[in-house]
Amino acid sequence: MMTPLRTALLCAALLFITGMLAINWQLWHSAQNGSQSSARQALHKVDAIVDEARDATRLSAQFFSHSCTPAVQFALNREAAVQPHLRTVALLKGNNIWCSSLSGKGILVVNAANLTFGTLTLYPRDFIAPMPILVYMQPVAGGHAAASISDVHLRDVLTSTEETTLTLIVGDKMLAEKGRVVDLTDAYQGEQIASVKYPFSIGYTTPPFFSLRRLIHEGMLLTIMVAIMSLIAGSLLRRYLEKRIAPQENLKRAIERGEIVPWYQPVVDGKTGAINGVEVLARWQHPTGGLIPPDMFIPLAEKNDLIEPLTRSLMAKVASELPPALDHFPPELHVGINVSAAHCYSPKFKNDCLQFLRYFSPGQIKLLLEITEREELQLTPAVLETLHQLQEHGVELALDDFGTGYSGLSYLNELAVDFIKIDRSFVGRITDDPESTRLVDCVIEMAQKLSLRIVAEGVETRQQVDYMNQHHISLLQGYFFWKPMPLSELLAAIALKN
Repeated sequence: MMTPLRTALLCAALLFITGMLAINWQLWHSAQNGSQSSARQALHKVDAIVDEARDATRLSAQFFSHSCTPAVQFALNREAAVQPHLRTVALLKGNNIWCSSLSGKGILVVNAANLTFGTLTLYPRDFIAPMPILVYMQPVAGGHAAASISDVHLRDVLTSTEETTLTLIVGDKMLAEKGRVVDLTDAYQGEQIASVKYPFSIGYTTPPFFSLRRLIHEGMLLTIMVAIMSLIAGSLLRRYLEKRIAPQENLKRAIERGEIVPWYQPVVDGKTGAINGVEVLARWQHPTGGLIPPDMFIPLAEKNDLIEPLTRSLMAKVASELPPALDHFPPELHVGINVSAAHCYSPKFKNDCLQFLRYFSPGQIKLLLEITEREELQLTPAVLETLHQLQEHGVELALDDFGTGYSGLSYLNELAVDFIKIDRSFVGRITDDPESTRLVDCVIEMAQKLSLRIVAEGVETRQQVDYMNQHHISLLQGYFFWKPMPLSELLAAIALKN
């Protein structure tokens, strides 16, 4: 079953992932639009450059009927110079360059035989010239007018980014990175935007769907906001779920997670202060609520059939942590553990107690089962038999909170009880007033006549200690001597006293 914490973490993670997918999709969509926009801008710029070549060839065509005089060459050179992106302008008759803006009647052509007469042709390096060029041709009577455009100007237009690469595609050739003119193959995976004016297109690569660089550079603020909102939503969900969970379900989970931990309060000799035994007390170490006292959850456990697994879990923790510490205590240390009526009825009760004893060497401890009077214990033959068998294994019985709940007289009559524990409410009444000790006197007198040992709980003042010593009550428990504490703190306190 999912705990509120795990559910909240899962919800926060899902919200964060969903938010990141949305951010990534938005950034990717924006990057796609950016790539298309860059390609369109490049297309318009190349269109404008080719427009220059078109205009230059149109104006140059008028000189086709003239001789190639220095004046005509000057006019052609002027046309090339006026247009910022043109290298040369020339007039061709067949494959022969009849007149050019350059002296020598050339356009830096090396292999004139390789010239073709399409409107636009992209030539690689050394194919017709020592550098890649784009040639625009316009037919005129008797030949062609041509203008060449250097790859340098084209590469300035085809500025690529980390996510988008732009290329110029003319026919089956494309101008790639670093001015290389390569064949256009079927393997090319980019998109293309074609010019409506001239026979070329701009190829561009689409950005990847996910890019960590793009997410960091463009979506960091949104990522932080999504993370914060996810954590807030998870926290609110956790609080909501924890409020909706029934208290008994919360306690059940605490038992399963091992949050119920043992604390120990020593029982001492009232005259010497020497430790005779310890009572194991349950505390709930809540991960967010801190330490919860037993009166907040023990009644809840008793009402919801959780006291048995709670006690079993508590005994397991004591069996795990107490044996290594027994060198700090006297031999046959009494270890008192509160057991409920529901646990006594369980068929596993006897085995739970015997299993607990197996963790200790013989003579190390005396297990003292403290049966509380807060709930009635039906002394059925099966219960009596179980308790009798445990006593045969050295387990002792005590009536806890004696005189505060169901009458313990029937227990005294049918059970071979070893101790009675006078409740703190009786001990706390002891003052200078003689009337304040009547109830305690009655309990003490009855116990002494039945030869029962007595433990006085809740001893907090010197007057109460002196009263118990005067009445030969040697086993005392209370804040006057020790408060309940974890085993590690108890061992440290014992070391200080010694």
